Amino acid sequence: MKKYHPHLAFLLTAFLVVGCSQQAPEDTLAMSYTDGSSVTCTAYGDRKDLNNQLIVSGYNCPLACPDGSTVSFDMAHDGLPSGQKFSKEELQAKYCTAGAAATLIVSITPAPTPTETPSGPAPAPAVAAPLLTGQVTTCDLYSRYINFRLAEGAPVVSGDEVVLTMGGTPLKCTVPPSNKTILSCLLPAGIDFPAQVSIAIGGSVADQFSYNGEECYYVEPTNTNAPTSQPAPTPTSTP
Repeated sequence: MKKYHPHLAFLLTAFLVVGCSQQAPEDTLAMSYTDGSSVTCTAYGDRKDLNNQLIVSGYNCPLACPDGSTVSFDMAHDGLPSGQKFSKEELQAKYCTAGAAATLIVSITPAPTPTETPSGPAPAPAVAAPLLTGQVTTCDLYSRYINFRLAEGAPVVSGDEVVLTMGGTPLKCTVPPSNKTILSCLLPAGIDFPAQVSIAIGGSVADQFSYNGEECYYVEPTNTNAPTSQPAPTPTSTP
């Protein structure tokens, strides 16, 4: 004959009551955000207790993403303590992959529209008033200088404004204070003639001509008397 233990039955009944009360949370639970808004999360589980009530494993919560879509994510049963507030931005960064990508603004600079290259001839360089007459007054290859005659009414310019090239080589030129009718330039070593002379003033061409170097090779003739010969003796007849 089985012996009945009433105290064991009481303990079993108390255990079932307490267990069922702990495993039967609410079917829905509000999750609050730090910005003051909230959403309703729905409980879920995969089994039921003895009273046929769902044993909640966690909660499924909706989340609005920055791109306008809505996703859902799961929170564990103990992950929603009462009174705790969550950062919506942190949840969006974690679960809204499309939304997070939508927050990246890509700035694309449009390619410049190609412009048509004019098919006509290139514009001619600007021309300034003539500076030289093309005449060379003095040239000395040994001392390496050459003097050009300035044109009448030539513009007054400084040495920094004038760029004179001879044979493609820039020369250093000045207007002597003692003679303002010439432009005196230092010749480069090994200059060959004929050479093309070009002068630009402030980027505008003023003169272009070819110089043959005549004054550089000219030698001043010397005045010397030619020797005179004695006249031949007049032959005499022999008696």
